[in-house]
Amino acid sequence: MEANAPNVYEPAEDTYLLLDAIQGMASDLGAARPALVVEVGPGAGAVTSFLAMSLGDDAACLAIDINPEAVSTTLRTAKDNGVEGRVACVGGDLLAPLSAAAATAASLQGEPGATSRVGAELSRRGAHGASEGVGAGTGPCWAAADVIVFNPPYVPTPDEEVEDSDIARAWAGGERGRRVIDRFLPMLPQALARPGGAALMVVVQENDPADIAAAAAALGLVTLGAVSKKARNERLSVLKFRWPLPEGEEAPSSEAGMTLLGSPSG
Repeated sequence: MEANAPNVYEPAEDTYLLLDAIQGMASDLGAARPALVVEVGPGAGAVTSFLAMSLGDDAACLAIDINPEAVSTTLRTAKDNGVEGRVACVGGDLLAPLSAAAATAASLQGEPGATSRVGAELSRRGAHGASEGVGAGTGPCWAAADVIVFNPPYVPTPDEEVEDSDIARAWAGGERGRRVIDRFLPMLPQALARPGGAALMVVVQENDPADIAAAAAALGLVTLGAVSKKARNERLSVLKFRWPLPEGEEAPSSEAGMTLLGSPSG
């Protein structure tokens, strides 16, 4: 991969742990054949390209980043890995671009084949949301994704660093490292496809994963601990969020080694 812009987050231990989590779910993801896969905050684009390579032609991959340099670097990484035809990017804040499918489809960046493919999937899902009454008359109609991955700014820092314009913004999470995470979570119920959608998010122990799981349960989501490791002076984990399983349906085989952290009551 080429050298990245100075304000783009390079692959690091948390990136590789997220890749491990995706790899551990590979067989289940392949069987589910996700059609729309979204990465929030792709940085240099390693995870987005890995998803595109792993899922093959079935998946249209959308990367969302508020940093224009990250958008261009992600597209370059996709080209370096031969998946530029399946990866499109858009500038935006967290999952907000999924709330305005038509506008997002018109603003995509990437190769024409990729923007056409991702745009068509966004438009189809946004239209389906409208027909199902999602947000009808009360707000936007979301284009829900089958898979969402996010390596957020999770490092506990002074709150003012969260709004920095330099590279610190890629890791500065404010109090408890939760300022960005706590804005992301409430978007998941609209952004995650039902019934089989799955989301992965990197956290550290200081973020209080049990409290995150409780917040997700209040939103109707199940939380599992997918993978975890000690990296230097922090304990990194990847959390998996999904909807409760329909009655009689077995959990995906990849969840056999995961730890249940929280589930909606009732």
